[in-house]
Amino acid sequence: MFTKSDGTHKDPKPREANWIRRSQQNPKSLKLAIRATCFYCVGGTEEEEPDSGWRKVISECTSFKCPLHTYRPTKTIREGVPST
Repeated sequence: MFTKSDGTHKDPKPREANWIRRSQQNPKSLKLAIRATCFYCVGGTEEEEPDSGWRKVISECTSFKCPLHTYRPTKTIREGVPST
């Protein structure tokens, strides 16, 4: 919760879980556009998420010719260095 200047609390706005809908809510965000594209590529739609484990599928993506491969959102290795 956030505390306003008058000392009262305000609950944060709930965040949309579906990356395609989030991208549509903020069309100027390049980061969300990339996430939505990867989400769609593994079977996500506006209405539903793909099978469970879709984040792992994105992180292990082998579409090396995809121009967004380097920028995929859940990658575990960046530029050959394992994440910590």
